[in-house]
Amino acid sequence: MGRSQGWEYVGAILVGLCAFIAPALMITALLKREVTDEVYAASLSMLTAFFAIGQIVGPLISSFIVESNGLVVGTASSALILGVAAVCACGHGIVQQRIHRAHVQLAQREDEGMTLLIHQVAFDSENIQGEEKGGDEARAEP
Repeated sequence: MGRSQGWEYVGAILVGLCAFIAPALMITALLKREVTDEVYAASLSMLTAFFAIGQIVGPLISSFIVESNGLVVGTASSALILGVAAVCACGHGIVQQRIHRAHVQLAQREDEGMTLLIHQVAFDSENIQGEEKGGDEARAEP
């Protein structure tokens, strides 16, 4: 085995890992984060089915485009579809960040509200206890 052939195997392994394992792991992790445990199995099954359909339909559509319009148009259409998918993924990420920020701000407001409520209750109970003590002392003095 030649020196360059070893690097070819390393490259093939890296491409295989990136092309086949990484997308599945990413999708599984994102899905686990987004859905509840009760619907996770059904959601993963549905996602896998749609992924398989895409792997069947995608090459069929691209082969029709290449056969009717040529390789350049087929390659350009593939690049366009990938670009649209990248924009959609970025848009999803932006929406998720905004939702996360809104949840964090809401949680902070609730925490501040609870702190204010706790202080108010403590203040009111001190006033009530002070009034009760003052009332007891006033009754005991005469």
